[in-house]
Amino acid sequence: MVGEFTLGSEYKGYVGSIRLTDKKFASFEFLVKEGGVSAKERGGKVKVNEEGAFQYDAEKEGIIGVFKSNDKGFGFVHYDDKEEDVFINPDNTMFAVQGDEVRVKYS
Repeated sequence: MVGEFTLGSEYKGYVGSIRLTDKKFASFEFLVKEGGVSAKERGGKVKVNEEGAFQYDAEKEGIIGVFKSNDKGFGFVHYDDKEEDVFINPDNTMFAVQGDEVRVKYS
C-alpha cells in the first residue's frame, strides 16, 4: 500500500478509505498540500467538509447511473451497489425510460 486517505459523503454520512497500490498511485492525480487541497487542484470535484474530511462534490459533477422507471411516473437512478438509489419525481424524469443512462445533478 502506498497511501491511504478518507473520503466522506455529506448525503449518506458514509466515510470510507481508499487504499492505493503502486499501480493505482501512478495514475492517481490528487495533490495534497499542507492545510488541505486547493479548489484549483481538486478541479471542483472534491471538497472538504466542516470536519476536515474530503468528500466528492456531487453538486458539481453529479452522478451517472441507470434510470429505473415506475408505472406511477416516478423513477430511481441506480449508480452504486453500496448506495441507495436516487429518487426522481415524475416532474423531473425528462422522458427518461427504463434502462437509460442518465446524469443526476444536485441543486
